[in-house]
Amino acid sequence: MMSLLEREILAASDDLVPDTANWVTMWIDEGHRVSMDRGTTTAFRGIDSDGQLMWMVRHARKSHGYHSLLTDPLAAIEQAEEAWEGRRTVRKRWDQVERVASDLIRGQLKFSVSRDDAARSPLCTVGIDSFMRRMGLGNVQSMSGRAAALLMRVEPQVGFVIDAAHARAMQTAPEPAKGGKLMQRAT
Repeated sequence: MMSLLEREILAASDDLVPDTANWVTMWIDEGHRVSMDRGTTTAFRGIDSDGQLMWMVRHARKSHGYHSLLTDPLAAIEQAEEAWEGRRTVRKRWDQVERVASDLIRGQLKFSVSRDDAARSPLCTVGIDSFMRRMGLGNVQSMSGRAAALLMRVEPQVGFVIDAAHARAMQTAPEPAKGGKLMQRAT
């Protein structure tokens, strides 16, 4: 939907660079950016391979950026900072996340993992959707915890989604019988 003039401008620009962070294939316009914290956090305007406009938010000390669909760059930065804080919280107990994933693979723990769990996790929805499409699961809304734990072997960030699903499963779990185990544990 671009005019010929816009296409010519884009073709002549050195500011557009390809990027494939977090499974998202996109073009980032390095000339269209908004920085905060003396340049520590920067939102770059970009467009993904599906034509979806977004902000790629990067922090100087973080390995993973954040793809935000918000239109306001400052709101996108705020959204990214909240997600990074959520990731930091989960990483503090990452050994527990890995134990849950191992229990799911061995069948000692059972619960489903859904797109809603992914949305509650500290990951960006664009990255989640791109990962699911790349794995051939673009239309999948729910899967077994075991399948998600196996996907975590491919992409460790799936652990954030497993953590959100586990928290949900524990909230909906019935109280264990006296001296018994939780119902989610396989018998």
